[in-house]
Amino acid sequence: METEARLTKGGYLVMDITTAIIDYEMGTLGEKEILELFQNLVNTGMAWTLQGSYGRTATALIEAELIQGGE
Repeated sequence: METEARLTKGGYLVMDITTAIIDYEMGTLGEKEILELFQNLVNTGMAWTLQGSYGRTATALIEAELIQGGE
């Protein structure tokens, strides 16, 4: 999937994040891509500034130890 190629490269561009969020909302991301997206959202702090469901999902993934919490 094209999104996976963008998500697994070293850096993220805003457009990549936006595209990944749209793909997430459309339900087209796999589990690995979702975890990569949410890890990036936590790393950049965006998980806490987007609508509440993103913060709640990020918190649940952190508590389940599927992604790392922000430092």
